[in-house]
Amino acid sequence: MGSRIVLTSHFEAFRVALRQDRLIDLRVFMHWQLGTAACVCVVQLVVPWMMAFAPTDGRLGAGAAVDGVRYEHRHQAARELGPIARHTRSLNDLSAEESAQLAALILEYITPGTNAEHAHGHWHQNPEHFFPGHRAYIEKLENFLRSRGAHRFVPIPFWDPATHDIPEAFRAVNTGDPLPARVDTVSLPSSAMLPRLCRYRSAAALAEDIESWHNRVHRDVGSIFTDQETSAAAALFFPWHAFVDNIYDAWLSCGN
Repeated sequence: MGSRIVLTSHFEAFRVALRQDRLIDLRVFMHWQLGTAACVCVVQLVVPWMMAFAPTDGRLGAGAAVDGVRYEHRHQAARELGPIARHTRSLNDLSAEESAQLAALILEYITPGTNAEHAHGHWHQNPEHFFPGHRAYIEKLENFLRSRGAHRFVPIPFWDPATHDIPEAFRAVNTGDPLPARVDTVSLPSSAMLPRLCRYRSAAALAEDIESWHNRVHRDVGSIFTDQETSAAAALFFPWHAFVDNIYDAWLSCGN
């Protein structure tokens, strides 16, 4: 539309010039007019295309660096896609019947052997293995649930301590005193949430940073949850670590 307006105005100027008996070389005039129209088309078509692909927030220019590492591109992708959570269902969203069924299956799965496997797991000594080690531990329970036909509970639902409430069925433990019905504890640190989560160079660095929060939740829940030797004997242990596993998934969604 803009190019047609420009051409129309130029031809009007040409018509007026002829009417005023000006001596104009028609060929030169037409070449000039067509050249002008071509330039207008280029500006109208090419410039918007360039603007569409140009950075609007300085990402390509500034490329914010954190700890000397340029992370802005993957940070932007994570901000747009969000965490690709493996465990998408909240424990607190289960019906009382579902909650009781899942808790009973978990307590059936827990044995002195499974408890010892967690208590002496190498992932507690090496931050690099903290997330993968706990994930593998959870997956063994999920395989057990599949073998019992309980596919509806796979992946296992997560328990977010920020909800404070522990479902009645998940207060149960394999041994020791039951867990409290309500827990007053700290929420997940903002450094472990998107988009700041993408700043971590490695899963080990992330594990080390959330260790105090993770341990605080264990202490605040109380009972056998406070001891690494016994915490995995609580039905709540697995949904709790499913929530921790979601942090790992969110970090992976950054492109790590």
